[in-house]
Amino acid sequence: MAFVAAFTIAAVAAASPARAASFSDRTQTLGSVRAATAEAPSDLTCRNNLDGSVTIGWAYDAETPVNFEILVDGRGSIATLGPDARSVRLRANTPFSFGRTSVVRVRTNLTLTWGATSSDARSVTTITILWVGVARCG
Repeated sequence: MAFVAAFTIAAVAAASPARAASFSDRTQTLGSVRAATAEAPSDLTCRNNLDGSVTIGWAYDAETPVNFEILVDGRGSIATLGPDARSVRLRANTPFSFGRTSVVRVRTNLTLTWGATSSDARSVTTITILWVGVARCG
């Protein structure tokens, strides 16, 4: 048994000689690094719909984002949309609103913590009574 173990160790040691490379040698592996810049959506539009909702649209032609977020009055996101979305339909959704105007912006998220918010914004005015109402651009 000792002979088999010694023979196996000798065979492994002889089969893999150590080699060292200098720091100036080239490697066989090529790689690339690509930097992305978070760009905000642009050219926001607002369209009134017959059902009392509005459609907010935007242009975006940059790095594919994880998602888009719809921001109202600078608060947190009211909707999160996929990377291919270029519009969202918004409805009046408060119990009471008598001509309240809100500012809508769109945020691009390249990661969960890295994105850019549109400087362009659209105003939406809502009138609701007991959650029944309309939203209008402007």
